[in-house]
Amino acid sequence: MTKQEKAARELMRLRCAASLAKAWQRFGNIYGARRIGPMPEIKMSGRLKRTAGQAWLDRGLIEISVLLFSEFEKEFHSNTIPHECAHFVAFRVFGEENHGKPWKQVMVDYGIEPHIYHDYCARLETRRQIRSMLKD
Repeated sequence: MTKQEKAARELMRLRCAASLAKAWQRFGNIYGARRIGPMPEIKMSGRLKRTAGQAWLDRGLIEISVLLFSEFEKEFHSNTIPHECAHFVAFRVFGEENHGKPWKQVMVDYGIEPHIYHDYCARLETRRQIRSMLKD
């Protein structure tokens, strides 16, 4: 990874971290800061290609796809990052680890529809096809 790529990834991480802090504060206002505990850390991952994000409850870490974040940053701030935070909240408040009823309720309480899947990959492929057609 070049110096420029490292700098770009760090800027993405900082934007994600700011979004995470905002979401975590909002969850704290809803459920109580003590109940939800410490905010997880955030890591940008080149490993995730089709998965937008992943909550590692045992490590206190949220992993975010560099590829998908770079294409869909707005959606990550409004949905993906709160989605991953909701896993921590549901686990810490209700003992739920997956996309079950407690997780869905946490999402609803936050004000987001509790969707499990994203369409970023399909949309990314459409963008690539359009760009390819425009080049021809």
